[in-house]
Amino acid sequence: LQGTVCSQPLAPLHLAVRELSKSSPSVARSAQDDDVLFQTSKLTLALKDALVGNSRTCLLVTLRANDTSEEAALTLRFARSVQQLRTHPHAIPAQADALAPLREEVARLQAQVASA
Repeated sequence: LQGTVCSQPLAPLHLAVRELSKSSPSVARSAQDDDVLFQTSKLTLALKDALVGNSRTCLLVTLRANDTSEEAALTLRFARSVQQLRTHPHAIPAQADALAPLREEVARLQAQVASA
């Protein structure tokens, strides 16, 4: 019963991850499909960029010694479906250009500290 109660709020996230992991990387998903998929809950909407955006995502899954085998299996199946998601993070040129002056300042300050 506890696993069912805890899993209900996570059901939209599980559905979104399952749908995303089923789609082939060669098959383009439309933005409208993604909007419908992620509008089902606040959690999925908040995690949209982490699941399909320009990001690297890490999921930590924990199991307890007193988990039933069914709860453990469900948790591990969810982890497997998240593991199958593929994102392609890349640097955005405008952001890289914005960091150049900051890197120069860091180098200047490091040189100033080294000479002091």
